[in-house]
Amino acid sequence: MKKQDKRKFLALTAGILCILGIFWFVLVQAEKKYYKKTSKNILQEKNIKKDVYSEEIVVEKETLTFYKKKYDYFDEIESYLLIGTDASGVSKADGGQYHGNMADFILLAIFNKTESTYSFLQLDRDTITEIDLLQEDGSANASADIQLCTAHWYGGSESEGCVNTVNAVSAMLGNLTIDGYYELNMKEIPVLNHAIGGVTVTLEDDFSNIDKTMQKGKTIKLKDNQAFHYVHDRYQVGDERNISRMRRQRNYMKEFFKIAVEKTKEEPAFGNRLYKRLKEAANTDINGRKVSAIMNWISAGQGKGIYVFEGKSKIGKILGDGEEHAEFYIDKKSKIDVMTKLYGLKERKS
Repeated sequence: MKKQDKRKFLALTAGILCILGIFWFVLVQAEKKYYKKTSKNILQEKNIKKDVYSEEIVVEKETLTFYKKKYDYFDEIESYLLIGTDASGVSKADGGQYHGNMADFILLAIFNKTESTYSFLQLDRDTITEIDLLQEDGSANASADIQLCTAHWYGGSESEGCVNTVNAVSAMLGNLTIDGYYELNMKEIPVLNHAIGGVTVTLEDDFSNIDKTMQKGKTIKLKDNQAFHYVHDRYQVGDERNISRMRRQRNYMKEFFKIAVEKTKEEPAFGNRLYKRLKEAANTDINGRKVSAIMNWISAGQGKGIYVFEGKSKIGKILGDGEEHAEFYIDKKSKIDVMTKLYGLKERKS
């Protein structure tokens, strides 16, 4: 072989090897990327239980911070905030500056798409946490540690009240991502009750001052107005405490969802139909298609129940209006324990 031809041959060989090297590198990187995306599902399908921290291929979905410690979770989870407001608000449409409703009912709905489960976290309206005090233009010029229910009141508008409540709950739960909200005034409860044909409950408190037929100890199928009194009223009912009302709300929800699941199985569009019925009354960033998807997740998934935080209640003046109000302080250990059950938290080791 001539010297010139030999040089050409070596240059050609080097070029081919270079191209093959680049191709091999791209192929390996693509394989690694694919493996990172799919390996977790493969492990789950094979039912192989391994510590997530021993698998470098698994990437956390989100990191939450509680009491200066970081916690990761790895499942595909969507969280939505359901808000039930009272009738104390004044709308700008009625004249004057808007003052929001108080959020009497606050429920976080949690859908674990990895495990095909759903659960709920009911939050006490009197929980003391940091609340942004919004101005009329929606900007926050200050914040205060006061009752969670006031986050909606301090919103600059109906929608901003919802967003302010979402932000307060998110911060309280370690800066958790909340994927949407749905707010409905409690006066619409009769519509919800009517849509499922009523809920049967055993009355643990006496409502006879409000409705003579609602006596303590009776098991009744709630009519629409009775359903409103059952989940909304507090004064002149039992010990008048919000914690007792929360218990009634959980009892109602358990039975409500049982019936709603059956109706969704019979009519997959049930959730969307109910959404349209309440569209004008609700404030939400969730569309009807998503509501239908959520209802179908619930009907197909496994329910893990309704959780609450443990803590201490007292009467105090932290709100600063000169009056005494209920205050609820979440137990730190309870917060971590409950959030770990709901999101599968793993404490990050430094």
